[in-house]
Amino acid sequence: ELRHQYLIGFVPAVRDNTIHRVQVSVTRPGLSVRARRSYLAASSPAGPGLPVTDAATDLTPVAHASSAGSTVLLVDATIGNTALDDVQDWLTSTDRFTHPVALAVMTRRTHWSPWTSSPAALATWLRTVRGTPSFSSEIYGPSPLWDAAHDAVAAVTSPTDTNTVVLVSDGRASGNHRASTDVAREARDGHVRVHTVIAIPPALPLAGTVMMLQHPEYIARIVSQASGGSYVERQDRKSTRL
Repeated sequence: ELRHQYLIGFVPAVRDNTIHRVQVSVTRPGLSVRARRSYLAASSPAGPGLPVTDAATDLTPVAHASSAGSTVLLVDATIGNTALDDVQDWLTSTDRFTHPVALAVMTRRTHWSPWTSSPAALATWLRTVRGTPSFSSEIYGPSPLWDAAHDAVAAVTSPTDTNTVVLVSDGRASGNHRASTDVAREARDGHVRVHTVIAIPPALPLAGTVMMLQHPEYIARIVSQASGGSYVERQDRKSTRL
């Protein structure tokens, strides 16, 4: 079980654009199940109420970086609000960037900020995006992590300059068109270093003695290593602290 997981899905009988609780159980004694506690019964596959007029929301990947040393900070919001809170605190406490930075917030779609050297501007942008009507439902996934990472790498790819993508995630990915191997190759060939901060959930006790933890973060580690970037794991409340 350490290297595998099971995927079970169903189609809601009623699509009312609201969040419903769900419980998954098994009949075999001594087993525990980790599954989502709720789901969004969206009226369409794209989800409910995804207005293109949401304030400060831009779903088009940021324009290609024109300056050496540019960085895309890609935050996986499907891991919970802690990651966004920590990024918000970090931006608020930082005076200025020495190079242009773009912030990408990944839910079931990816929100892109403009390039800026002002952390305060990004903090304001992030607050606005989190306040848009559809954002709270988007964080329930799916999690197209490698599609978002592909766009982030493409934004800073250069034939000569070394640029950076900083990825904050738990490594879990779903609903992708791109593979992690694609991202690793594109980053290596495009002089992009992918630095990863992984939020690792604590292991779950099974039958009192057995500890189980799946390891989707291994894939993110491989991408970072292939691109010459760094990899950090955190298991506490400050798991995404930058």
